[in-house]
Amino acid sequence: MRELLKFFGTPSLENLQPTTEVVGFRVTEKAKVDEWALRAWLRRGEIEARAADVAACDEARFRNAVKAIRGLTLEEPNDYWTNMRTLCADAGVVLLGVPHLPKTGANGVTRWLSPQVAMIQLNLRYGTADIFWFTFFHEAAHVLRHDIKRVFVDLQGDARDGSAEQDADAFARDILIPFGDWTEFVAAQRFRASSVTDFASKQGIHPGIVVGRLQHDGQIRRDWLNDLTVKLSDSDFPD
Repeated sequence: MRELLKFFGTPSLENLQPTTEVVGFRVTEKAKVDEWALRAWLRRGEIEARAADVAACDEARFRNAVKAIRGLTLEEPNDYWTNMRTLCADAGVVLLGVPHLPKTGANGVTRWLSPQVAMIQLNLRYGTADIFWFTFFHEAAHVLRHDIKRVFVDLQGDARDGSAEQDADAFARDILIPFGDWTEFVAAQRFRASSVTDFASKQGIHPGIVVGRLQHDGQIRRDWLNDLTVKLSDSDFPD
């Protein structure tokens, strides 16, 4: 019990504040969330983040970092993870990969460690690069566009919180593939591997991102074109 209290940084577990008061989550809508699993995952990220040395958060610099990070999707995971963390740190945002715990229900979390430093915490719960990229840009939207002291959990169907999540989803979709280009590509209904690869090349992104979007939008089956996707594991993102 002493070790548990030390980990959470509290003299009593009863003193812990509800997690939803201080962070914005990206949570699967139908997830069955275990409160303590989520608390533990969040706390591990907080401990790691407070040891990081980053600049004060600069919105313009982080916006430029987000644009630069989009161009990293073609790199190997170890390479783009290192570069992403550097770009974010220079803009005052701590970027962490914290292995998921069962029943946390979350892919990513955004929170402010102080008025000057933001943190984006990700995991690889689904193990594919397209979901990782979407989650990162979703969380980046919360830093750039929303007051993250609000609650962004969309589990109860709250319209206010849902609008922020929908806005973050739209930001992630459109920065990865601009709306007009996507609409034109889908209208052509050419979803062979060669067509997907050509479209991705013109967009300057990995073809697995296009495949993930096609599957998510129901344009192709979930078992189509998976040879173009990239599988990820926690070992791809070393500390």
